[in-house]
Amino acid sequence: IEDFANFTDKVKFDVKIKAATLASNDIRFFYNELGKNQYFNLKAKINGPLNNLRITRLNLLDANQTKMVGAINFKNIFGNKKQRFLMDANLTSFSSSYDNLVTILPNILGKKLPVEMKKLGYFNVVGSTQLTSTAVDADINLTSSLGKLQSVLSMNRIDFIDKATYSGNVILEDFNVGELLNREDLGKVSMNIDVDGVGFTEKYLNTSLKGDVTKIDFNKYTYTNVIVNGNFKAPNYKGQISVNDPNLVMNFDGLLDLSKKDNKYDFHINVENADLFQLKLVKDSVSVFKGDVV
Repeated sequence: IEDFANFTDKVKFDVKIKAATLASNDIRFFYNELGKNQYFNLKAKINGPLNNLRITRLNLLDANQTKMVGAINFKNIFGNKKQRFLMDANLTSFSSSYDNLVTILPNILGKKLPVEMKKLGYFNVVGSTQLTSTAVDADINLTSSLGKLQSVLSMNRIDFIDKATYSGNVILEDFNVGELLNREDLGKVSMNIDVDGVGFTEKYLNTSLKGDVTKIDFNKYTYTNVIVNGNFKAPNYKGQISVNDPNLVMNFDGLLDLSKKDNKYDFHINVENADLFQLKLVKDSVSVFKGDVV
């Protein structure tokens, strides 16, 4: 009986759910961050008190086709200010969309997820993640309508997602970065890059980049075998770029302005070979350039 005085920390659940349908309006009595009028089909095993709730053998499906399969440990869902919220998830499969997630948790995810996530469409995630109110550590594989992404990433300040900081490794496979950033001159990118920076939108993006770009669509040409080591603060890139493409062999060191307004350049380029026609930079079919550009 004494445990009921501290119900969220002392009273332990041991529940096996073979099949159940849950309504968010009923759950909102205990946790009002859930969106209204949501329905979930659930299979799971639930153990522990509410502030250390372990959900295993989880199979969750909502009316909008958001699906989660795996195991999750929630800590301090109902904690006080001194008890830090933590979600530790191992996902066999998690499928959803931006709109579906915001519908489920409008006050939490609606304020923290960048609207650019809408462009992912209906996506699927496999991997593990640890989430607090201000930070996330993730080791995931994502498949979306923009392409495939694999990342081992740590993020902080997610309570203001536009200025969130992050560091880790990102692998893209035919990922349409141009559509994500609203850039018509930029298309699909495949790369393996270490990142350390802040921001995801052009307004706040400021990140160091180091690694290999196996291919990138830029100005209607697909460049291959690119190595980067520098800093990108939209719209400027400052650092080194090495290219070993069939139609372009060069080394770049300096500042490159990628904006379409006031172009500013401060760099040194050593070009071993550049077929300007094949690169779609000129219309003259015999336009090969070699030399230094300062």
